[in-house]
Amino acid sequence: MEISLAQTQIEQLTRLARSSLPNESCAFLLGKNDRVVEILAMQNADQSAISFSIEPQDVLRAYDVAESKKLQVIGIFHSHPA
Repeated sequence: MEISLAQTQIEQLTRLARSSLPNESCAFLLGKNDRVVEILAMQNADQSAISFSIEPQDVLRAYDVAESKKLQVIGIFHSHPA
């Protein structure tokens, strides 16, 4: 599935990636169908430049936020700084 991001969302993800350097950044992409509506930045539990993981409670929180806003998790973003 191909997803659609607004230019402002691309810029938001770029800022997230830069602010997380030297580590990978990660975020949940919430939306409807193929359109991203909201980006939920997450903490990279690995604190690594070559891998990322998200704590289980943060994954559950992201799904709860999506459900409360009648959205779906349509993607997971992560950067590749290394």
